[in-house]
Amino acid sequence: MPRLRRSRPDLPGISRKGAGRGFRYLTPDGACVIRLRFPAKSRQTWTSEIEDAELCAALAPLLERPRTGRLFAWQDEDGRWRPISADLINADVGRRTGLDATAKDFRTLRGTVVEAFRRDVVIDVKPRSSPKAALRSLLLR
Repeated sequence: MPRLRRSRPDLPGISRKGAGRGFRYLTPDGACVIRLRFPAKSRQTWTSEIEDAELCAALAPLLERPRTGRLFAWQDEDGRWRPISADLINADVGRRTGLDATAKDFRTLRGTVVEAFRRDVVIDVKPRSSPKAALRSLLLR
């Protein structure tokens, strides 16, 4: 069972530090803050704080379940918790879009759109073209 405790003795709330996850769930003064801290590319530590009551409510059951290797998981028909992996997410993205697409394609596409707005250009992308094709179209301008 995860150990839940107050984040600071003078504030209401709970905190959880997962081994290797660096996850904390805080609710000081009625606010809900999620703090993520984990190793990113090139062994750099990435930290982000998100204040979102709906996300905190969604995470609460995950914090109350028996500890597994990963915070994010789903419950199967038999009530067992299954970890969510990159392969599982990518398979779902492909199924939902009907394309040979992955989560990385969405990150690439987002970067392409941000760059297009920065350059104040319109990207002419044919329906069903790949994010990589959209990026090539932008870079060739």
